[in-house]
Amino acid sequence: MRQSILAFSLLATMAATTYATAAPLTITSDARCLYFCSKTRATERSTATFSITLDADNYKRGAPFLASDLLDFEFVAGSWRFTKSMAAALRVEETPQTVWRGPKQMPGSLYIIATDAIGTPASWLNFYTASVGLSDYWGATVGIGTCPDAECSQPLSGGNNAVVESLAPVPVPPALALMAAPVLAFAAVRRRRRVLHRPS
Repeated sequence: MRQSILAFSLLATMAATTYATAAPLTITSDARCLYFCSKTRATERSTATFSITLDADNYKRGAPFLASDLLDFEFVAGSWRFTKSMAAALRVEETPQTVWRGPKQMPGSLYIIATDAIGTPASWLNFYTASVGLSDYWGATVGIGTCPDAECSQPLSGGNNAVVESLAPVPVPPALALMAAPVLAFAAVRRRRRVLHRPS
């Protein structure tokens, strides 16, 4: 009888270990403000940081990244700061390209729009991840924008918001870094145009 109880306890422990939830995954990355930095009371080339916390329970390389997988984020540029708890309106796009990648990488093609008020110009975060060559980057426009509802179904940028781009996560030759900067700036402008003309 004691052996049966011991065996049952061992199996229960193994099951609990097998199905234990994974700890949340937090990724922090540095960046630089490139253009219109005065919107955040920062100067050109000043440092910015972005921290994102993800629900790692659903992590599997290539698996879809869902809006519910985004647990928290914090963006700081100059004196400008935005966190998930501040978001009155929040949109996390779910597309076939928005997928989990490496265990310490931000999801591919992640796209976030948030404001701290609804229906009026307010603090605005437009964040996205992208790839240039063999390196992964993230970028954002921050400043003022409008979301008409809590889902930010038709976001509208305030225009001339600060443009922030991440530093390459792996060392790259200086020439490649110089080539990447205009491409990233173009990507930011294209993203901003998508916001201005985005269908509901």
